[in-house]
Amino acid sequence: MKRIFKNCEITPYIKGSIKCPNEAIYPTAANNWSQNDSWAQQVILQNITPSQLHYVATKETAEDMWKALQATHENKAHITVDHLQRQIYGTKAEDGDDLVKHFETMKNYRDRINRFPNQEFHITDTQFKSIISSSLPLSWVNFVEPYNGNVQDPNDPDPKRRMTSDGFIGLLWEEYKIHLE
Repeated sequence: MKRIFKNCEITPYIKGSIKCPNEAIYPTAANNWSQNDSWAQQVILQNITPSQLHYVATKETAEDMWKALQATHENKAHITVDHLQRQIYGTKAEDGDDLVKHFETMKNYRDRINRFPNQEFHITDTQFKSIISSSLPLSWVNFVEPYNGNVQDPNDPDPKRRMTSDGFIGLLWEEYKIHLE
């Protein structure tokens, strides 16, 4: 949402760095501020889920709405990370499954985890390759083994083992297409 705030040029209203002028002294400026803050509130309302609406419905300003959303989500962030980690480590493909869809699901979980500010929860590229490998059906074990890192030597020069997770997924995708033919 921060990108939306920036694009709509409402970040100062969200952060509360532009305060409402005294209406008795500056009526035009106060009216302008009120219109801009209403616009910021509308942007928030249009970009939240229905379940989030009750957190902001009674708030008077865009700043108050944003603070309520932040407080709600910051308190639940660890629950979300735990859930996503269970999802990424627990998602397994079976023979016959659509692996393209499987890879997209796995990348979505990884990307969502890696968006959290606390980098201790982030999944490294090497870890993600291992997670992808272990999520595939047993029939893929022999194919993926040469591409996984050498636990004994993190500087293993083998280009297969140094391949990025995106390159690895691309390779798996091509192999999957061959299996479909």
